[in-house]
Amino acid sequence: MKGSHKIIVESRKVKYDFVIHRNITIITGDSGSGKTVLIDLIYSMMESVQKKIQKKTWVF
Repeated sequence: MKGSHKIIVESRKVKYDFVIHRNITIITGDSGSGKTVLIDLIYSMMESVQKKIQKKTWVF
């Protein structure tokens, strides 16, 4: 991934909105700051998109 990419991931409880500017991104923060929640949300979003691609269903 090159260049800048704006990422917005949200659930009912939290919302992450940030820009990635590099090829490698390292997520850091204090214990309990939401790093794992962010990764789980991104994974769920990617899994959902993959299922829609496999089914060829594009209902958002």
